[in-house]
Amino acid sequence: MIYVVNHSGWGNRIKNIVSALRTGHLTNDMIEIRFEYLDLFLVAQCIAQPRTDYTEVMSTLGLLLLPDEGGRKILRQPLRVMEYHDRNHAGYLENRLDYQYFNIEPELIQEFLRYFALIRFRPEVLAAVEAWSNAWSIGEQIGVHVRTWFDAPDRFRTLYDIEDFFAVLDTYADTRQFVVCVDHDVARSALIARYGTARILEPANRAIGHIAIDPSRRVAFDSLVDMLLLARCHSIVGTYQSTFTECAWWLGGARQALQIPVPQAIQALIAEFERKGAGGVLAREE
Repeated sequence: MIYVVNHSGWGNRIKNIVSALRTGHLTNDMIEIRFEYLDLFLVAQCIAQPRTDYTEVMSTLGLLLLPDEGGRKILRQPLRVMEYHDRNHAGYLENRLDYQYFNIEPELIQEFLRYFALIRFRPEVLAAVEAWSNAWSIGEQIGVHVRTWFDAPDRFRTLYDIEDFFAVLDTYADTRQFVVCVDHDVARSALIARYGTARILEPANRAIGHIAIDPSRRVAFDSLVDMLLLARCHSIVGTYQSTFTECAWWLGGARQALQIPVPQAIQALIAEFERKGAGGVLAREE
């Protein structure tokens, strides 16, 4: 039995479900998934009856490969993605699928897409997505996801800079509109101030927040709708190291063109790693 528990945001929870589905299938094991607002999904066909003899507790935040897949070629290029935790710890994600997007081997992308496709959503969630998708001709639009990391002060100070997004969005014609998904009003207000309300597409009366910090049903519902709207856009301007951006891309069929600004702090860390020859995790001095 694989027991799945996760109290992070939607991106991490969905990646956790996919990892559990794949692991359960490959190991011929059963899974049970438990976290808040699971009822917004229709994955009952994948959930076993509650038991007490759990053989594994899965709370991974990444897309999981089995130990015996260690020799499998998973990336097209040996690209190491930098992950930032706090001011003392940062490191490369090596031999991982997370945040690799089109650098993942095409065969493995198709394999994981089969498990993402097993996830279904409640009719009321899909009804909201359909309504806004039709109103905006969403398949022609540019989706913008800004994760401010307001719930993690060090990441907020280090990784969030709205100017990084302006540098990308300013390259589009003045007539282009943006489907905007944010986790805090500070980003929404900045985008509206820059581009005006006529160019910003967002559901009316949306509750802005992050379910790991504000675990209300309304925030959970509206942020899930946001992710599925982003998944239907023509292309995505997303946030570095965000599983929300990542899962929107997977749920959209891993097909959308991506532009993900690399924060200045990450660029500086990469330069420091290269200078010091650090290949794994760098513990930085206080």
